[in-house]
Amino acid sequence: MKKIILSLSIAAFMFGACQKESEPEKKLPEGNGTQTSTTEQGTASGTLSVKPLTPITVQPEVGGANEPNQVYIDLSTGKTTLIKRDTWHLAFYCGDDDFRVLINPAIAMSALEQETTDINKRVEEDKTILLNTDPTNPSPNHLVSRRLIDDPRGYLAPRNNEPGSGTAIAGVSAKDEENKVYLLSMGFAISDKTPVKGSVNILGAHKGWGKIRVLRENGKYKVMFVPRTAATAPAAVKTFTVAKNAAYNFVYLNLVSEQMVQVEPKKNDWDLCYTAGVAWLTNKDYDARSNVTLYPDLIINNIHAGTKVAHTKQFETTEKAYEAYKNIPSQIFWETTVKGANFDGDKYNRLGLGKSWRDLPNGGTIRPYWYVVRDGEGNHFKLIVRTMKNDAGERGYPTIEYQYVPKQ
Repeated sequence: MKKIILSLSIAAFMFGACQKESEPEKKLPEGNGTQTSTTEQGTASGTLSVKPLTPITVQPEVGGANEPNQVYIDLSTGKTTLIKRDTWHLAFYCGDDDFRVLINPAIAMSALEQETTDINKRVEEDKTILLNTDPTNPSPNHLVSRRLIDDPRGYLAPRNNEPGSGTAIAGVSAKDEENKVYLLSMGFAISDKTPVKGSVNILGAHKGWGKIRVLRENGKYKVMFVPRTAATAPAAVKTFTVAKNAAYNFVYLNLVSEQMVQVEPKKNDWDLCYTAGVAWLTNKDYDARSNVTLYPDLIINNIHAGTKVAHTKQFETTEKAYEAYKNIPSQIFWETTVKGANFDGDKYNRLGLGKSWRDLPNGGTIRPYWYVVRDGEGNHFKLIVRTMKNDAGERGYPTIEYQYVPKQ
């Protein structure tokens, strides 16, 4: 059977060969200015304050109540980088310890392993693997424990026999016969409907189905994709070759445009990402039997480059929380908060902030919390979320304030 071969080597596209780069030592902000970054798909901006000991305010441009963008934040520079969240479908892990493929949680993709390794075999659509598109209700089909979605905590490999931990697509084996075909839900479009003021509308229509199989080939990923589930006609299988790039956590592929796209900044150039994404509905955040849904306004941390978040203080009101946050001297904050912060254990994953900073029953209400963030270089920051609405009361306009805390 004739196949279309689309070799998308990252070296030929945008990322460079899979060689470790010498990363310059990152410096903390020392002066005024606006830091900007541009990708193929979007632009970014962030404002720095005068000194690192002065609070830095970042307003991630998520794009309003449909929240079309995900925004990456580098705390050490104040730089933000935005990308439309439907720009990519698959993310390929660039670490040298494993071959892992992620599906896009920001558009509610899901995947179901098949018994076959034959990409030409017919695969039936299965709507039970779809996430519920209503963010107030859970998806009832135990998507985590059935491993239909990637672990919301960001763990790539299964952990301690936890059901559902790890990626929906199993680690890519060096043995071809161990790599199965997967039914792939292509996720949902970004909604273009204006919601009631103060609420959000983030998902539109379902974008259809496909099937994929991923192999290893000469240290790279080989992806076979069919954009329908029926038995394939000649020339219907599309094949992509994806090279790793050690400067990044992941490299990204859009299956529809058949192009590699730049999504994350380099792995040492971001700490937090403000995005829509999948998380548990209940407080039992790490129970795979609990149901999940797609949330707006998630803040995830870059666990693959060592960024961790610790919950610290809770106050009676957001006003009291902010007053205390502003007025506590750095030395006292270090002694009373940073030194006692626990960044280790299963609780501290990429959902360190997650959705915990806002009151879910009340939608747009912010909880009176502080956080401590430690980046991969060991810098500590105190952080508070100030707003999630604009002056008109519309969602999708967050403000985050943070401040570097020097070691005492």
